[in-house]
Amino acid sequence: MSLPEVRAAKTALRRAIRTGRRAQAAAGGREAAGEALADGALALAEDVRSRTGRVCRVAAYVALPTEPPTMAMLERLRAAGHEVLLPVLLADKSLEWDLDRTWQGPEALASCDLVLTPGLAVDRSGRRLGQGGGSYDRALVHVRPDVDIVTLLWDDELLDTDVPAEPHDRRVTAVLTPGRGLIRLG
Repeated sequence: MSLPEVRAAKTALRRAIRTGRRAQAAAGGREAAGEALADGALALAEDVRSRTGRVCRVAAYVALPTEPPTMAMLERLRAAGHEVLLPVLLADKSLEWDLDRTWQGPEALASCDLVLTPGLAVDRSGRRLGQGGGSYDRALVHVRPDVDIVTLLWDDELLDTDVPAEPHDRRVTAVLTPGRGLIRLG
């Protein structure tokens, strides 16, 4: 597939998923979904703590209204003593990170033990479809190779078909959904 064809396929897939997300948001159930995601994220962070003997430093994000909800997850990670970094989108669409109101640079992801990303879809090989700005793909280059990169999705957004990808697209290691839990990817 040529680069223009890949970009057109990404645009079409984004449009379809956003339509589905608007329907999902109208259907309700966000609180239960948020608690399920919080359970899964907390289990991942606690696994890091049990392996390393220290709190987990987690890169996460505040969800948009149609994304799988993250507020319960953020609250529970912090309540358990884990450090949570949140992205700050700069004018050039790059990301820097905030840790308890302390500004961290883009390389802060190198200090994380777990990275939770937004996304619109992921396929079984770990190709992630983002919103289209490339912010996360550029940021993820700082993540250490041994760190899990987990995308939070609605249950039907883990695709059995290939997600169109460009050379700069960074793969993720797993997805976490409200109904299916953690799914490790090839």
